[in-house]
This record gives sequence, C-alpha cells and structure tokens, in this order.
Amino acid sequence: MKLLVLTLLFAVPLGGRAAALSPELPDPSGFRTLLSKAALPAELRDSLHRFLAAPAVSAGLEGEQQPRLDDLLADPGEPYQATDTVVLPSHLAPRRLILAGDGTAPFVAYEHGGIARHGHLVFFARRDGTLRVERHLTFASSSPRPEKLDVAALWREVRNGHPMPARDRDI
Repeated sequence: MKLLVLTLLFAVPLGGRAAALSPELPDPSGFRTLLSKAALPAELRDSLHRFLAAPAVSAGLEGEQQPRLDDLLADPGEPYQATDTVVLPSHLAPRRLILAGDGTAPFVAYEHGGIARHGHLVFFARRDGTLRVERHLTFASSSPRPEKLDVAALWREVRNGHPMPARDRDI
C-alpha cells in the first residue's frame, strides 16, 4: 500500500512535467509536403542553406569555400554520413532531409548522423522581410521510417523522440 501511495504522489508531478516538454506543433493539415531539396521554394532553400552553412561562415570560409546545400544535406533515400565514422575527403552530406512543409510557418526536418543519430525540426518565419529560423528542435530519430511519411507522422515521431530546444552547435 505504501508503494502505491508513493507511486501516485510522484506520478502526478512527473506526468505534468512530461506533458510540458511536448512541443506545440502546428496543425499538420496546413502544409504542403515537400520531399526533396529541389521542391523547396527558393526562399526556404536559401534560408536553410544559410542556417546549415553558419558554422562554415563562422570559421571564416567565404565565397567558393562555403559548402553548397548539396554538400550539407542529402535528399531522402540518398546515402549520407549516418555514423560517426567519416572518411575524408567525403562526398556524403552529414545530414539527410526527412521532409519539409510549405505553409504559413514553413519547416524543414532532417536527420543528422553521428554517434547518436538524431533529427532536427527547424521552423522558419518572416522577419524584416526575410525568412529566418524561428524555432529549432532536436529529437530522437526513428529507424526505419515509413516510406510514405507525412507531416502528421513526422509530428508523432518528434513528440515520441524526446524533443528539446537545440543548441546552436547541434545544427
């Protein structure tokens, strides 16, 4: 009986905390699903490229030295650097597009290889006339992923993948 009482006492606060960690995600029906980099609207593609190339820019790489979007992000189904074993020079991108959504709050979801493969969900918003990163979450990426992934299925994966705000160095 004491164990049951203790379990109930501690379950209520933890349950409330877990619910609070679940991110607010927009209605999935408000997006047009995009399944390749080529399908991204030019402005979203450019904003994503600036976001992913930021570490190279911070390192002082300019012009032709900066990586192209194709160097940074593979399309769904294409090989990418899925593990922490990287053979240089590598022609494989370190990230792979899961899917993107074009709507009032465009987003891009991609998986990032390494010792702990994970996913990123990046929302964009228009500020000062430019599409910029509004919110960036990381989540445990599931494998294998359904072949016909849609926004609602992605939202479930994000919610089940222990989402948390990403740090700048996690991109």
